[in-house]
Amino acid sequence: MAREIFEVTKDRFHLQDPCCYILQGTWPKEAKMRACLDGSEVKAEIKKLEMVSALERFKDPDLMRGERITAEICLPESLDGFQKLSIYADMPDKTFCWFSVPVRDLEKRRNKPQFFIEEEKVQQGFLRVRGWAVAAEPVRIQIFDENKQKIQAEILRTERVDVEQLYEETEIHDKTGFFVELTNLTGKVVYIVFYAGNTKAILHIFSRQLFSAKKSRSMQRRDCVTGEVREVQHLQVRSWQKSKRLPQERFHIRNGFSDIFRVRKNSKNRRGRSLNFSQRFQL
Repeated sequence: MAREIFEVTKDRFHLQDPCCYILQGTWPKEAKMRACLDGSEVKAEIKKLEMVSALERFKDPDLMRGERITAEICLPESLDGFQKLSIYADMPDKTFCWFSVPVRDLEKRRNKPQFFIEEEKVQQGFLRVRGWAVAAEPVRIQIFDENKQKIQAEILRTERVDVEQLYEETEIHDKTGFFVELTNLTGKVVYIVFYAGNTKAILHIFSRQLFSAKKSRSMQRRDCVTGEVREVQHLQVRSWQKSKRLPQERFHIRNGFSDIFRVRKNSKNRRGRSLNFSQRFQL
């Protein structure tokens, strides 16, 4: 029999109450929740999650000892001096840590627009980004180059009913979805800034300037889907041009506070090297 996994699938701050931290996920039915900031216990409330996605409903029959819940953690107004928030599940026979997050990550997200990136495609001179952004006030989006000069771009805004349902604590009248494509880009970085009132959140996207601009011999390759023979340019890899093969890659999903990154391992010395193509940071 497969082992049940109890995990957090979504976490965010309440739009109206910056002291309310909300977690959603699967939770053991017989467990009691205990939330601690370092060694100090804080108030935590659990309620059963009624509205779930189609994928989550498909997985529900696999839940025997667990249930889908929403937990609200009451944080103090000041988090100075604290290092980590930990959520424990106290069961009759054992206790385990259900979720933990550094306090510095909470401070980065608190009282700022919340966003999620669903698609990010970066090629030389081309960028496509699709996602959504939401805040207690209407969100304004602007894009800047590496010199922090504004890039004139048409940003398509769309209504997202699924996002409005996720933030049930308030009525959202703003178009939360966005889509943008940029061409003829230069430089190594692009900033996408989400403004809401006097607050802002910054998405930092690195362009793929890892490859040398030198064009060496052209090669003919056959497309494995269409069968079309096309001519492509051979690009030399600066960091690994002496390696016999490209190292293994691993991808992670990015939301508004974590990163998409690609880990490559050197085939000679086996030391891990991280290339953060997208890293969210403060200007």
